[in-house]
Amino acid sequence: GNLAESVEQEQLRMLCSDFGRVQRVRMEKDPQTGKSAGYAFVDVMDRQSMDNIIENLNDYLVNGRALQMHQAKSKHPNAPATLAEGSKARQVWV
Repeated sequence: GNLAESVEQEQLRMLCSDFGRVQRVRMEKDPQTGKSAGYAFVDVMDRQSMDNIIENLNDYLVNGRALQMHQAKSKHPNAPATLAEGSKARQVWV
């Protein structure tokens, strides 16, 4: 969490790709304003990628804000169904 509104999806994908095998990045938007909700989900290929991304980018300053990185939990209301179904891919909540 704590994503600056100015952070672009491709920017986040490239940053995370430096530390792991990224499958996809999904930036969340506020449904009423269409602006950034301040968080995203990053799907990664394996546990090591997830751990490396979290370890290296948690508290990393991007566009003036320190990223907050955590493993996504399947109970998160916006987590994709594949995570809840036990997908082999891992997910980072940014």
